[in-house]
Amino acid sequence: MFFEQDQENLYNLVQDKATAGKQGLGIKDRPKKVAGVHFQGKKTSLGDSDDESLDCLSAECRDEEISETKSAEDQPKMKLKKLCKKLLRQVPGKSLKLKQLKTLVDEQSPDMFSSFTSKREATSFLKNKLVGSDRFRVEGKRVKLA
Repeated sequence: MFFEQDQENLYNLVQDKATAGKQGLGIKDRPKKVAGVHFQGKKTSLGDSDDESLDCLSAECRDEEISETKSAEDQPKMKLKKLCKKLLRQVPGKSLKLKQLKTLVDEQSPDMFSSFTSKREATSFLKNKLVGSDRFRVEGKRVKLA
């Protein structure tokens, strides 16, 4: 038989498990309990403070930032067609599928296709570049060195 007391016990058991660890209304505003006591401390962050950012407004700091950006720009960028030519020469038969060539180019120079939103867009860009060149022959999905 199923008695009223059994039903009440079952309800209490389920209710206790469902609400365990939940915060009630109004409790969110109170500080967290740490070791059984409501924590009353102040939050500190270990990041940049306002004082450091004010000091960085000097001309020396700006010069350092400019020199860092110039050094990144001074690194030689590998041209797409030259890189493709180099990669195709390394492969036996001097022929690759367009997608394989794109992945190899991506491995060699990761920032080459970084401006594109999708792989398809990047692949079509590569195909258009290679079709416009006399050095390469694009036959369907394969790219060959001419």
